[in-house]
Amino acid sequence: MDVITTHITADFDSVASMVAAKKLYPQAKIVFSGSQEKNVRDFLKQTGFPLECEKLRKLDLDQITRLIIVNTSNSKRIGDFAEILDKPSLKIHIYDHHPVENKDIEAEKEVIEPVGATTTILVHILKEKGLPITSAEATLMALGIYEDTGCLTFPNTTEKDLLAVAYLLSKGADLSLVSDYIQKELTPEQVVLLNELIQSSTTLHIEGIDIVLIKAVFDRYVEEISYLVHKYQDMEGVNVVFALIMMESKVYLIARSRIEAVDVGKIAQEFGGGGHRTAASATLKDVTLAQAEEQLLAVLRRHIQAAHLARYIMSTPAITIAQKARLSEAKDLLDRFSINSLPVVDQGKPLGYITREIVYRAIFHGLEKESVGDYMITDIYTVAPDTPFSQIELLMSQNPQKIIPVVEGEKIVGIITRTDILKVLQESTLKKTLATSDREVTHGRSLEKLLQEQLPPKIFQLLYEIGQIADEMGYSAYVVGGFVRDLLLRAEENLDIDIVVEGNGILFAQKVAEKYQAQVKSHPKFGTAVLKFPDGFKLDIATARTEHYEYPAALPTITHSSLKLDLYRRDFTINTLAIKLNQREFGKVFDFFGGLRDLKDKVIRVLHSLSFVEDPTRVFRAVRFEQRFGFRISPFTLNLLKNAVHKHFIDKLSGKRLFTELFLILQEVNVLRIVERMIELDLLEAIHPGLKIDPSRRDASIEEIKSLLRGIRSAIAWYELLYLPKIDTWLVYFLGLVDPLSSTQIEELIKRLALPAKAVQLLRTYKKSYQAVEQKFSNLPEGSTQLPGETRETLKNSEIYRIFKPIPTEVLLFIMAKTKNDRIKRAISAYMSKLRGIKPLITGQDLINLGLKPGPIFHQILDEVLEARLDGKVETKEDELELVRRRLPIIHGTEQQKIDNGQRTAN
Repeated sequence: MDVITTHITADFDSVASMVAAKKLYPQAKIVFSGSQEKNVRDFLKQTGFPLECEKLRKLDLDQITRLIIVNTSNSKRIGDFAEILDKPSLKIHIYDHHPVENKDIEAEKEVIEPVGATTTILVHILKEKGLPITSAEATLMALGIYEDTGCLTFPNTTEKDLLAVAYLLSKGADLSLVSDYIQKELTPEQVVLLNELIQSSTTLHIEGIDIVLIKAVFDRYVEEISYLVHKYQDMEGVNVVFALIMMESKVYLIARSRIEAVDVGKIAQEFGGGGHRTAASATLKDVTLAQAEEQLLAVLRRHIQAAHLARYIMSTPAITIAQKARLSEAKDLLDRFSINSLPVVDQGKPLGYITREIVYRAIFHGLEKESVGDYMITDIYTVAPDTPFSQIELLMSQNPQKIIPVVEGEKIVGIITRTDILKVLQESTLKKTLATSDREVTHGRSLEKLLQEQLPPKIFQLLYEIGQIADEMGYSAYVVGGFVRDLLLRAEENLDIDIVVEGNGILFAQKVAEKYQAQVKSHPKFGTAVLKFPDGFKLDIATARTEHYEYPAALPTITHSSLKLDLYRRDFTINTLAIKLNQREFGKVFDFFGGLRDLKDKVIRVLHSLSFVEDPTRVFRAVRFEQRFGFRISPFTLNLLKNAVHKHFIDKLSGKRLFTELFLILQEVNVLRIVERMIELDLLEAIHPGLKIDPSRRDASIEEIKSLLRGIRSAIAWYELLYLPKIDTWLVYFLGLVDPLSSTQIEELIKRLALPAKAVQLLRTYKKSYQAVEQKFSNLPEGSTQLPGETRETLKNSEIYRIFKPIPTEVLLFIMAKTKNDRIKRAISAYMSKLRGIKPLITGQDLINLGLKPGPIFHQILDEVLEARLDGKVETKEDELELVRRRLPIIHGTEQQKIDNGQRTAN
């Protein structure tokens, strides 16, 4: 006998899964292991759903030969059926979506997938097998998915859940009926119980995480208490909530979590229950409410402590100074790394620490050559890597020291600062989420699912395996920068991936290359490497490093460092986000500088006040990112930017670096808006003083520039619609940008910027080309394309061709945008769209076949044929050959004359 069952107190997902499983096992009997939730009972009764099921008490368990278990794989949740699990002849099949950690039943067949509902798994199987589903069944199955995924909004929702619902809709699922049973009205008893839960709430602070505990005692059983807890979480906006509700003689534990650090499924498992990382429950027997609370607190502390051990919050490697080093050396380190305290060590063993204040005061008194050890603070407490956050927080608050060294085997392995402490506390107190498009990403949350959704499977697998290699080498590896930013913004696909390694980046790159047969190009000076895979894909790998600048606009000096300091050297907070790749924390976001907040608020913000001084190219990047993403530069950052422009720090940039930024700007989709913003900020004159806007006619000058750039944008858009060969569109914009400059000033610009050869050539010739075209068309009557001095009403196609053929396409588009002469626009349009692709049908071989000898005459003949074809005088190849035949006497006469002239010259 085959039996289909599910967990005690079956919900919609359980019942829907049983109905779906019945289609796979048509001879099986549906048997509930316990009761059903009230909402499920109401649905079955009110809709008259034809559910055929057997009573458990009428069943002979020994007659069961195959047990199909859906929506659970835990023996403690299937009631009396657990008694027969050890029967040797029993075959067990499991269909479940709960984490495998909860599983304790060995089965012959297991279909366990991390989706939002077990119903989803079975719907996809039914679809693959082509098994029929009635509209009533489709509605029940949709209820199962909607309930377990919170109407497709819970974090555990996957693409497969949405596809399953879409398929059920095609089979007639009634969403209005689904809504009736998902949107539950509270009974009077539930209202009373919910109110008691709200009034009882207390907040526990465990290892930097706020956990809300709610309790209630009710003298009789109340249905749907899990729904009440979920409703409480939504009403109060809490991240983690545990409910202990005593009804009759049992205590019911209901838990919900929205953060990675608290896996309520594992916690519920300790009490014999189960569920997901985000939602779980358990039933405690023979305990009082006070005893249940005591047990829960012990389990919470044991589970959550591991999330915030010293090893996970410290900065590494520690920046230290030797005991015998001079105070002047300490000052250099403090300034270079922008830190306020330095651990003082002797062969790696911490002896004390010294602060910026002490160092500066000592130097003020002329003690810069004295040793650090003479003035260090020796009252210093250290912690081990496995010290929990609660002890670290207590140590920091009860002692005046500004840093806590993390020590392993007497050697310092990391540093915990007050900022690190505040960062942990911030994760639990801000309760903020980053809204990205129509979804949310919580600070510190794992982005594994987002990576899987947004990346090609091959790239996702590559990142996953890179994390495994990092684990094998004992390194920490992160994907950082613009890739993470664009992933969170769900911008266009960005596969420009940068990996940062806390370890030897070059050695790490070699290990990765070895696994994938990739080529490695390393740069030992910077600790970086570029990998090129066999399919052409490239990956940048770098050692975590920091940098300092010897003078404004200088290239940086590099020093190996930690992830945090590596990110601190970057331009803007939105580019300081990192995603860890190691297996234990794969997908976890690291945000040291408020990048998530600024992404949410759509703000461009620098990390420190000297950012534009140290690297003035960031001025251009700030504007580029602001306009690309529709963000705004923060007031503080904008003031710093304007000051950098006013102080002429951009003038100190090398031409190559300045051109690189201009090149990137001119390739942006929103190039016009970026240039308009550059005009507002007086950035054009930083390219060349001749581009400075004349204050006496500022508005008119700005409008002229904008009008030309708008014309260029329209000309490029028109050209792209023709599907002609690709061109350097940035060059067209560049010509428009520098057009106000004189020829002399353009030569100065060429010397200033490291321009490619093509750009140099166009800059030196485009003005003459424009003037020549304008002059040729200037005296034509209105509405005519006739050249000056001609008597014809229109210009021949061959003449248009000769005018525009020598001019590069980029210059033609510039002319088209700038000219006010509609005749020129029409002529260029005709040349681009029709004339320039016309070629003679005959070839040099055809001329040889006509008895002609190869030589310069071939070019002359083919040009004449082309001219005739352009002007419509010939249409077919035979027409062209006939034209050449008619010209043969003249051609032969010309050739003979050349021969005679040559002979006379020889004589």
